[in-house]
Amino acid sequence: MIKGKIYSAKGIAEIVNGELIGDDCSIEQISLNSKEKSVLGHCFFAIKGEKFDGENFVLEAVKNGAKIVVSSKREPTIYTKIYVRDTKEALYKLAKYNIGNTKIIGVTGSVGKTTIKELASAVLSKKYSVSATYENYNNEIGVSLTLLGIKDEDFCVVEMGMRGLGEIELLARISTPEISIISNAGTAHIERLGSEENILKAKAEILKHTKKHAIVPSEKRFKGIDYKNLKVSFIGEQKGVYSDWFNIENEGISFNIIDNNLNKEYNAFIHSFYPHDIQNALFAYELGRVCNVPAEKIIDGIFEFKNYKNRGSIQKIRNFELINDSYNASLESVKASIIGLLGLCKKKNKIPFVVLGDMLENGDFSEKYHLEIGAFLRKNNVENLVTFGCLSQKICEGLGGGIHFDSYEKIIDYLKENVNENHIALIKASRRLSFEKIIEGLKQKNEN
Repeated sequence: MIKGKIYSAKGIAEIVNGELIGDDCSIEQISLNSKEKSVLGHCFFAIKGEKFDGENFVLEAVKNGAKIVVSSKREPTIYTKIYVRDTKEALYKLAKYNIGNTKIIGVTGSVGKTTIKELASAVLSKKYSVSATYENYNNEIGVSLTLLGIKDEDFCVVEMGMRGLGEIELLARISTPEISIISNAGTAHIERLGSEENILKAKAEILKHTKKHAIVPSEKRFKGIDYKNLKVSFIGEQKGVYSDWFNIENEGISFNIIDNNLNKEYNAFIHSFYPHDIQNALFAYELGRVCNVPAEKIIDGIFEFKNYKNRGSIQKIRNFELINDSYNASLESVKASIIGLLGLCKKKNKIPFVVLGDMLENGDFSEKYHLEIGAFLRKNNVENLVTFGCLSQKICEGLGGGIHFDSYEKIIDYLKENVNENHIALIKASRRLSFEKIIEGLKQKNEN
């Protein structure tokens, strides 16, 4: 249930080019879930998805408090209905209208989207009122709900995900960002897109509807994009904003920010043990600069950033430390996480222990990428490896070692017996493998 601005049924019908059937009334909550309940009444959008059709649950939604139903069925009813041909398009139109004067910051990329979204929100909130995408609700429905939750804030930071060509363009069309950030264009979803060039093309779709400014990596291929009339900041470029020093500490990483736009250098700190998050912080710094947030406030915002629990947070389980990075995995993010683990182990004089699962959606590149991770571990002298999944045995093959298991329970028992206070463990796999089950299992073993 999204609580946003107050709308009348007549007003919604006008915005979405629909036909009002029944009496006019007002709501300030919108739902796509028929099971959600409201006391004062809400508007239910009967969305048709891949696995369900909201039209089949309209009566349940009305029973649970819906006063208005946006539907693609025209027949009259006892409740207020807004008839439209396409309920999804109606949702998009209302979401777009609801933006009002709020400036949208669009964030996309193969990895780092959620981290940059959180960093950007922390930085902008030092001067402005800010809302943002909840967790990682970054598809066309999640983005629409985020926009519908806007209540005239100065900025809304919108994370945009995709699995194929055209999807980012749709999200950008709905949200029309003032400023867009593209974190990178790696190998995630290469199974669907076929090449890294197509992935870059898909990410760059956000620029088609960006109004003023793009913030992108300082890479040759990003410099070849047609930015039309947009201003562009290249992050990591020495004539712009970059960092050339960092130090891993007990609570995170100290690093410098060199801003040649202002001819200034700043000392900063981020609560993360992943060096790649320095780059993410630089995106947030440049965004703050472009939006006229004072540099000192930007540094404070970066300092206040905290990683989500499944995206690189450190937990103490039993008698050892564990990096919980169970949310997702791609070739680039796994390598980056291993680098972070190795740096932390060096700082604390510990031994790395890596637990990896399949990296999915790599298509014909799957075997190559898993072998590459194994070779990367071998190159960095990592000996302790546990894998799980149909593809991850290739990681063991690439390493020339490691142990592959066929159940979470066996992994949990093995870790219980073999990981101790001398180790720091990394847990990482693609989302569908639900590697948080391993962490929960270790916690239960710890309690018993």
